[in-house]
Amino acid sequence: AVSSDSSDRRLVLLLIGLCLFLFFFHLGSRDLWDVDEGMHSVSAKYVVESGDWVTPTYNGEAFLDKPMFFTWLVAISFSLFGFTEQAARLPAAVIALLGVLVTYQLGRKMFDARTGFLGGSVLATTILYLAMSRTVVHDSALALFTTLALYLFWVAMVDPERRSTSFLLFYVAVAGAVLSKGPLGLVLPALVILPFLVLTRRLGLIREMQLGWGALIFLVLVAPWYILMSVRNEGYLTYFLIEKTFGSFASEESSHPAPWHFYIPVFLGALLPWTGYLPAALYRAWKRLAGEKREPILFLLLWLGTMFLFFSAATSKLVTYLLPAMPAVALLI
Repeated sequence: AVSSDSSDRRLVLLLIGLCLFLFFFHLGSRDLWDVDEGMHSVSAKYVVESGDWVTPTYNGEAFLDKPMFFTWLVAISFSLFGFTEQAARLPAAVIALLGVLVTYQLGRKMFDARTGFLGGSVLATTILYLAMSRTVVHDSALALFTTLALYLFWVAMVDPERRSTSFLLFYVAVAGAVLSKGPLGLVLPALVILPFLVLTRRLGLIREMQLGWGALIFLVLVAPWYILMSVRNEGYLTYFLIEKTFGSFASEESSHPAPWHFYIPVFLGALLPWTGYLPAALYRAWKRLAGEKREPILFLLLWLGTMFLFFSAATSKLVTYLLPAMPAVALLI
């Protein structure tokens, strides 16, 4: 056991070292060349200068398209390290590192430490994940909290002794996802968990999910900011929930329209340099669904498949939307 713990620690340290090099090295070496980077950085800069930690602002007007969590992180970074490119990107790099470590822990819990290490390494080196680790965008926070929520759900399911605590922390992670990207943070974990419970005939587990306490935790963490935003910005909830969130999924007038097949080539590109491993990974996963240890494979396939189909069905499409699905495909590979 001592040898195993020592080996696990070495793998974690190797992963951290890889991420420090990939995500943090020369983090401020280029300007904020991307439009979204500039917009999100300026919004966070205004938080520090104005002292308004409730309403995100851009060009003197309330910026109502995104929740506040990631902006808070960038604003805190600015407060600590000054208004630099490195400080603007630091939260994304830290979030990416944490996402790799959660992916490692999930792979270790599902299979073994070696699988977790390889899955974390694949995730860290995919072109999409690597690019987002060095870019000021909100999607990285959504991806982290979604991955953390699914990891905590898995721990709760397979480890009865930690079930109660894991489920309560699960609601904290979901709240973080909703504060990062709105209702999508609630939808994405549900897309994976509900079909999984049905297919594995584990619907009875819902009774042990402490839904009452979970709802209380979720509301305590999420409601204050949304209420303050609604009070200070008339019509905010209508705009954000109906026009922005639902409109991005269903409206033909969405801000980033694209055809249904948009994510097929994009996903293959996002997986580079590991794209060539995807067919074998999916084929072997499909074959293992008939084996004794089918549940982890089913969970990962549902994770990848439901999110891919969900984002493909939406009228608004961006490359970054695929980020929450990347840990699943990394572990499959």
